Amino acid sequence: DRRIDRKAADWLRDNLQHIGWDARTDRMLYGVFYGFSAAELVWEVRDGKLGWRAIKVRNRRRFAFDQSGGLRLLTPQNMTEGEPAQAPYFWHIATGADNDDEPYGIGLAHWCYWPALFKRHDVGYWLTFLEKFGMPTGVGEFPAGATAAERSRLLGAVRAIRTDSGIILPAGMKINLLEAARSGSADYKTLHDTMDEAIAKAVLGQTMTTDNGSSKAQADVHMDVRQDIVKADADLVCESFNAGPARWLTMFNFDGADPPRVFRVVDEPEDLDALADRDGKVFALGFRPSLEYVRQQYGDHW
Repeated sequence: DRRIDRKAADWLRDNLQHIGWDARTDRMLYGVFYGFSAAELVWEVRDGKLGWRAIKVRNRRRFAFDQSGGLRLLTPQNMTEGEPAQAPYFWHIATGADNDDEPYGIGLAHWCYWPALFKRHDVGYWLTFLEKFGMPTGVGEFPAGATAAERSRLLGAVRAIRTDSGIILPAGMKINLLEAARSGSADYKTLHDTMDEAIAKAVLGQTMTTDNGSSKAQADVHMDVRQDIVKADADLVCESFNAGPARWLTMFNFDGADPPRVFRVVDEPEDLDALADRDGKVFALGFRPSLEYVRQQYGDHW
């Protein structure tokens, strides 16, 4: 309600538009996957006040933490311990750990490691299987006393079977096609799909927004789970930003103002038909909405 608070909020809004808030949060939220993210705040004087020229999300490999959990920037002059990366010039978030003694956090990549490794090996074995049992193997026979050059030409002809429709052979040599026989089934696809589902659950908390679902009701439940994770991630980065850069910006420019808060609205808009029907029913019971309520719910022009 205070004028200084409104001015602080306007200045924060102006700076968020100037730096590109969506791009900054998109890159900082990779910390959810890797464990932590760090950004450098580049300050400048604009319109007589301190503001941000840019917020650069830096490569997390360039940072380390000291014994007290302080962020340090590794430089060419000091790659062992690094230089202090202190506020208000650096902002970082760490996620996933179940305690405050893990400054690097524990990202979703930690839980995706084994499924990704198994899937990678599975695909390699699958391709080998398809190559071995999907087409016959060429077998070349050379007569006794064949020279090394003749054997080399025969091997080249065998290899050419894969790509060429016609080949030539030296006299006295022949090529047979050896069919691989196998009973049973090698279910590489099941393992591949199972690992995909494990990765999707680790990242999205569910699978039906990436795979075919069995029913719309179950798909709606899975979508709600995904929306919960989206909201949690948005709250995570906004809470960290409000406690750090937003507070520093206000402190430097508007002494005594309450630091404004930035947050991302991720809830689906309410169905206006259902809302109007509900308001009509409670109006008959004595509900008298204020003009502010009507404008907030249904827009202007009242």
